[in-house]
Amino acid sequence: MVNNYFETLGATVDEIVTRLAADNIILETYQGTPTQIILADLSPVDYGYTIHRSYSIVSLNGKPTRKFFHVSISRLSSGRYELTTYAL
Repeated sequence: MVNNYFETLGATVDEIVTRLAADNIILETYQGTPTQIILADLSPVDYGYTIHRSYSIVSLNGKPTRKFFHVSISRLSSGRYELTTYAL
C-alpha cells in the first residue's frame, strides 16, 4: 500500500523522488538532481490549500516520451501533507 500522507514537506519531497525512481521516470532537467529541482519549484503550502506542479518527462521506463509528471500536494487542517502523483 502506498502512503500518501506525510508529516513534513521534506518527507513528501523524498516520496516524490522515490516514486520517480520506482517508475524509472527521468525528468527533463537543466541542472541538479530531481530533489533539487522539485524543492526549487515548491513553495510552502498553507493549511487548507493545494499546490499543483508538472514536470516534463524525458523517459518513462527507459523509453522516450512527451508525457508530464504531475504532482499535487495538499496541506490538511491537521498539518499533514497529502500527496498525489501521476504521469500523463
